[in-house]
Amino acid sequence: MRKLHFGASNKPLPGWLNTDIELHGPDTLYLDCTETFPIGSDTLDFAFCEHFIEHIDREAGLACMRETLRCLKPGGVFRVATPDLARIAGLLAPPLQPEQTRYLEQFRSLFGLESLTPCRALNLLMYSWGHRFLYTREELVDALSTAGFSRVESVEVGQSRHEALRGVERHQEFCGDEMNRFETMVVEAIK
Repeated sequence: MRKLHFGASNKPLPGWLNTDIELHGPDTLYLDCTETFPIGSDTLDFAFCEHFIEHIDREAGLACMRETLRCLKPGGVFRVATPDLARIAGLLAPPLQPEQTRYLEQFRSLFGLESLTPCRALNLLMYSWGHRFLYTREELVDALSTAGFSRVESVEVGQSRHEALRGVERHQEFCGDEMNRFETMVVEAIK
């Protein structure tokens, strides 16, 4: 199987071609996902990115999605894990549910903040870490469909019908499993 992982950062996946625009070690190769990929058409079985697509603007994201589609074999799958803007924006609609309160407390603790309001959390997520465009599920599905994917399915973090895509997420190593599941949506787009 040929598997491409882009935006790998310092979390390369064994058995994958791990790429990033910044090299983080010998297991990662340079790839600018906003440009034409140096990969043949119809050659990949799977592609994956996690907490990456939000770091490029929407137009660059569409270009990345189109290139991923070109490189995937028919029936190939592109798995995208990214922050869920709708879920995060839901923090602004009181009263807070217990999982929202826990998320805010975990966020506050993780970043050593004295206090954290929903407004501050939303702004930090929107403008910190180089974020350029956060997606709602509907916006992400629309973008993948516009790029040419035939079907897009929502899946849970760590879950997939495809064995090669199960348990590939690593963001929980940074923020913990509960916090990652709250803020992250995952879709699989099929060519």
